[in-house]
Amino acid sequence: MKKASRTIVAIVLSIAILFALSMTACYIPLSKNETTYDIVINVDDTIPTGKTFSQIVYEARTCCVDVYAGNTFGRLGSAGSGVIFGASKTGTEYYIITNHHVIDDQNSFRVTLLFIDGAGNESNVDYEAELIGSSKSNDIAVLRIAKQGLETITVATFGDSNKIKVGNDVFAIGNPLGVLGGTVSKGIISATERLTYVEGIGNMRLIQTDTATYQGSSGGALFNEYGKVIGITNAGYSYYDGLNFAIPSNVALNAAERILGTVEKNASGNVSSFGYVEGESQLGISTGDYVCYDGYNSYGRVAVVSVMELTDNSDAKDKLVSYQACSKSLSTNYFHSIKSIEYKPETGNRREVDVTSSDQAQEILNNVQAGTSITIKARRVIQVLPGDSIYGADFFYLSDQTESIQIDVTQFKHTLPTA
Repeated sequence: MKKASRTIVAIVLSIAILFALSMTACYIPLSKNETTYDIVINVDDTIPTGKTFSQIVYEARTCCVDVYAGNTFGRLGSAGSGVIFGASKTGTEYYIITNHHVIDDQNSFRVTLLFIDGAGNESNVDYEAELIGSSKSNDIAVLRIAKQGLETITVATFGDSNKIKVGNDVFAIGNPLGVLGGTVSKGIISATERLTYVEGIGNMRLIQTDTATYQGSSGGALFNEYGKVIGITNAGYSYYDGLNFAIPSNVALNAAERILGTVEKNASGNVSSFGYVEGESQLGISTGDYVCYDGYNSYGRVAVVSVMELTDNSDAKDKLVSYQACSKSLSTNYFHSIKSIEYKPETGNRREVDVTSSDQAQEILNNVQAGTSITIKARRVIQVLPGDSIYGADFFYLSDQTESIQIDVTQFKHTLPTA
């Protein structure tokens, strides 16, 4: 079974690799296609009065769902979590946020909703779900369900994630292991904008919390102490308790609304083309700071900004070689380091910037828009194996030659697997 959470990868080499990552996490007002999707989203920062914590949790549970993604043969590919974030004004359709990595590589979807009647009796109801669209770099996907009967479906209320502070109480609701739906855990916010790398997704700025989350919790809601969603759980260290992460709710809502605004429907009202975040690139380059020898016969050291990983279907595939690819390949003995990046910012003229840190490089790469091109001037960091050098052990050194590599940047649009 595919893992339904993403592990944060920390790579440590004998000569120091550090992921220093950057991603702007701000909420941008959206001009979405109201004629295609006209939904109601609850955003409210008021503090409820007269409710105990257990009452707040009790009420929050019914806006959380279990997500199951599989293939056309009915096999379960991944299990995760989600939260109902909006509804059509007619109340006949409801929209669910989950993680992109929960639905990735799958083509059939269902969710389980919790209902609680007036007597406190609980029941679970399964719904077939339709994928509306997805954003890989934001790790957000949107599902749609149609109301089946007279039951009352609860839409979550969202708070402002820009207002959260370290030490704030939070709780999460998710579906650990894909079989423990509705699990509640409690903790605090440990950091509000932690720069980190998420395996298979790329670089993100996330809320860090010690609230317990596990495989299957991905896509679930992180609530503040008043029952307002302030994050969407998406990552954690597999072997360490208390190191878990969530996408800020402002970022998640912004991505979800932009996805809805680009969905295309056919004459029957069904999705004919998945929604996406306009301008989101498929560049997929993650960088890191790396220290290597400054020449083949040198004992001197030099710090370079390395290409650490390329995501699947990256625009840079077959043009740049990453450290990850080099470490796994028997035929490649080098990876690229970045010397400069020539690009066109959203405003202003095209420019070339000398790269001095992975943090700087990542900020540029993360903001490159689809439909443009970039030129990376790169040098190879070459691996020399034992017996091939005076060092008596394998080592990496920086080549003298600079390569100029042009990359056309395309729009990321999610597609269903064909097999």
